[in-house]
Amino acid sequence: MPRLARLDAPGVLHHIIIRGIERRAVFRKDVIYSKGRRRIQVAARSLLCYWAVRQLGLTATGLAQRLGMTQPAVSYAVSRGEQIAKERNYNLTS
Repeated sequence: MPRLARLDAPGVLHHIIIRGIERRAVFRKDVIYSKGRRRIQVAARSLLCYWAVRQLGLTATGLAQRLGMTQPAVSYAVSRGEQIAKERNYNLTS
């Protein structure tokens, strides 16, 4: 079984990303999952999408289904998340 599939089997990978966002980016889990378009919510979801898709290899389509978003919205969020991570020096792995 591929490593990514083993990690994501019961949603472990998703949990790892959420913990990373809470620790490194100072966003709480409830902010990430809350509906709305406040700046803090958009930033938290964007980081989640960026790290999940670009750094951990999840698909935008699969992530969209989990988050209740459309695939294009996740793709835009990935771009925003990358910019936020660079500007604020956020890193999932350190």
